[in-house]
Amino acid sequence: SQPPPSRQKPCPIRFDKSSAQSVEWESDDLLKQTRRAWAMGALHSKLRTLLAKRSAPARYEPPPYEPSPPFPPVQLSAEQPPWSIPSVPSEQPPWSIPSVPSGKAVEIGTSASPMPPPRHPLRRTNSLACGTLEQVSGHSDTFMRISSTQIWKLTDPPERHMLKVLMRTAELCPLVPRYSRDVPLENWEGREPQADSVCIELQDLTAGFGDAPCVMDIKIGIRTFLEDEVSNPKLRQDLLKKMDKLDANAATAEERANGGITKLRYMQFREQMSTSSTLGFRLEGLKVSMARGARLAEVPTKEELSRERTEEGVMAHLRTFTQSDPQLKTKYLQRLTDVFDTLCDSDIFQNHQFINTSLLFVHDMKTKEIGVWMIDFSKARPSSHKLTHTMPWELGNQEDGYLHGLSHLIRIWKQL
Repeated sequence: SQPPPSRQKPCPIRFDKSSAQSVEWESDDLLKQTRRAWAMGALHSKLRTLLAKRSAPARYEPPPYEPSPPFPPVQLSAEQPPWSIPSVPSEQPPWSIPSVPSGKAVEIGTSASPMPPPRHPLRRTNSLACGTLEQVSGHSDTFMRISSTQIWKLTDPPERHMLKVLMRTAELCPLVPRYSRDVPLENWEGREPQADSVCIELQDLTAGFGDAPCVMDIKIGIRTFLEDEVSNPKLRQDLLKKMDKLDANAATAEERANGGITKLRYMQFREQMSTSSTLGFRLEGLKVSMARGARLAEVPTKEELSRERTEEGVMAHLRTFTQSDPQLKTKYLQRLTDVFDTLCDSDIFQNHQFINTSLLFVHDMKTKEIGVWMIDFSKARPSSHKLTHTMPWELGNQEDGYLHGLSHLIRIWKQL
């Protein structure tokens, strides 16, 4: 009887020694060639990495945080403000700017074509974040939703003009809501528009972020007022009363003896009540939709956000907005860095004051898709010279501190 197959002895294989030796030599040569190829490939990879690092631009590193000193008192002259600049011809609007080179032109809509009637009934909404149907910041009676992707906004000519300029600039166009066209005021349904108001059709920035997107509004810059708004040196008692309501110990003995304060003093006081004067930005509005099964801390109100003065408090609110999700934090940090680099290289940005503008943050907790846009350009104005957007503001230098605030926001976002 034969043993089981598992116990069978293997049959010996007969071969010629000379042929085996030749096969061994060939295998050694092949192994040497393979090792040599691997070594050359690794060397080429290291060289490519080294060349890429040398040719790549230096990554941005925000400066260390140093609290800014309070605004110094400014003495205004009733005869001639020290920051006055040559007047603009009457036929040219004060916010007009030089035309953008045609090489960077992007086709946008105009008001030449008649306005067709809306396909769907108009729906009132409360913010540029129309998909939320809740007010994050701004005025609730200046927006209308006309479709799932478009809104109407009641604004003023400077914002419309600034949006057209940004839409014609290739590198800045993706950073702002898409402007479609002007809308006749007779089609507006809402509060009575002012004499100089205009109505424009814009992209709904929350479209595509689910039924309940998370939205946050951050005001960027060290000041939220124009220089011509604080040029009047008149002492106003009503502003002193407003200051006392916010902080009874803010006014000095001299200001109380004078019976009032200037508009500049009041506006500087308002900036110092938040992180605008120190970090260069402040939180304006926050709306969070909880992920399934998540327990979320109470979302602060707009008043609580505007009075936040500490960096630790800002970080806590940002964690609330992202729900401490590492994927969202990484995506937002990359987006903010890209926005910073784009603005640093933009001539349009360097020649404009971006006063009282915001960054709108939107994400969907389910898909983890995010978006960041620049919004609110009613106080954006051209400057008489190139701005750094990082220097402290003094009356007349037109600095807004935009990059100063954005750099601190990036630095804080890295620490979340």
